Amino acid sequence: LSPLSVTIGMAQKVEIQVIEDKLLLEGVLDEKLVKENDLSRINGEFNLVELAPTVQCLSLSFKRIGRIENLVGFDNLVKLCLDNNFIEEINNISHLVNLKWLDLSFNKIKKIQGLDTLTQLED
Repeated sequence: LSPLSVTIGMAQKVEIQVIEDKLLLEGVLDEKLVKENDLSRINGEFNLVELAPTVQCLSLSFKRIGRIENLVGFDNLVKLCLDNNFIEEINNISHLVNLKWLDLSFNKIKKIQGLDTLTQLED
């Protein structure tokens, strides 16, 4: 899928991103999350398919994401940061049943729904 463009205000155009493998790797390998994900012992190339099940924290804040997708395989996520994006609907996360912390603040979400299966979420 190609990125979408959204006009904010009178003159500012922002390109909306989709969650692709490169963006996921950036979120997993965010410097402060390497320790939380116990990735310090891994060297060289990262294979997202092999890496995804080991990831517990994923930061996709401020990435201009328009919708939640491509999180299949991240079943052991405990912390997911999707704040400060352009997400309008909460979807494609019902399989993330181990989530304890989910940040969707500062998005374009109008209705909170789709969190029924995330029973471990904490206040």
